Amino acid sequence: MVRWSSQISTPRSADRARSPGAGPPRGRLTGARARVASTRPCRGGSRGADRSLEIATRTESRKYIVRAWRLEGEAALARRQWDEAERWLGDALRLAQATGDPRQLWKTQAGLGRFHAERRNFEAARRTYQAAREVVDRVLARIEHPGLRAGLERGPLVREIRDRAS
Repeated sequence: MVRWSSQISTPRSADRARSPGAGPPRGRLTGARARVASTRPCRGGSRGADRSLEIATRTESRKYIVRAWRLEGEAALARRQWDEAERWLGDALRLAQATGDPRQLWKTQAGLGRFHAERRNFEAARRTYQAAREVVDRVLARIEHPGLRAGLERGPLVREIRDRAS
């Protein structure tokens, strides 16, 4: 078993069998969800997330492990596999909080917010988006270059976070 730190243990995907997907996701997918869905076969494993996890595991990069776990959760969410999505996103959030990487943290919080919204738990979704907005706002406050700050503010994920946090 590989150990990342005293708080984090080996990624779960190496230890558990995958259940076959339920086919292509339904409805319109945009942004990150579309990118996740496009890297997945209609049935079976997740090529993009698995590749990310393989690289992260080999290099012991916690930042990329968070990313891979988040992608796994978003892919499970797109397949409407609620329990799996909640596990992956929850694990990704805990690791993102432990690593302190603000970008991975707000992206993971946004994914968890989408999960809560899909499950019709709108209050939890709003709280999760508010937490993500606090992280984004702290990052934006530290960016001195107006062009860089404006670019981040116009980004689709930051706009989604701000829209759904209110």
